Amino acid sequence: MKRALVRPRRGRATRPLAAVVSDRWQRWVADNLVRGVAARDLVAGLEGGGVPGELARRTVAALASS
Repeated sequence: MKRALVRPRRGRATRPLAAVVSDRWQRWVADNLVRGVAARDLVAGLEGGGVPGELARRTVAALASS
């Protein structure tokens, strides 16, 4: 069964991404990992939110292994 992504709520603008993903996006990834969402879907969600692909992959991998 495929699980639906739950995106973070919109609020104030987030800071531009440099070499790290914001705490908000990290919480989003962690919450969705707990829900059983596939890593590839989380990477796609991060990329859709403007996170560069390599950074998205590293972030999901790091949070999945913690």
